[in-house]
Amino acid sequence: MYAELAAAEGRFTGYVKPLFRNLRVLDLERDGKNPMQLLWEALVAGVTELLTNHSEDQLGTSIPLSGTFDDPKADILSTIGGILKNAFIKALQPGLEHSITLKKLGSSKQ
Repeated sequence: MYAELAAAEGRFTGYVKPLFRNLRVLDLERDGKNPMQLLWEALVAGVTELLTNHSEDQLGTSIPLSGTFDDPKADILSTIGGILKNAFIKALQPGLEHSITLKKLGSSKQ
């Protein structure tokens, strides 16, 4: 997981970038005896398989965050778009993007 945040005057902006590699959800030996657990894990495994970038074997996105510390917001549509982009267009690169600055926050203190 990677994250960058800038904060000033009670406000912040940034992102969190979780990347999962070699993710395995379904475990027949452990959950094969519980049909409901097995069904749920099979559903999650199917969605995970669909949204995994197979050339990099990773599931990931970038989650934009902003707001105040009392009222933080995550951009859900951008998060979903990031999952789809990672899966079908271009794999996210591990590491920081170095894209968050106090200037982007609009702080009067630079």
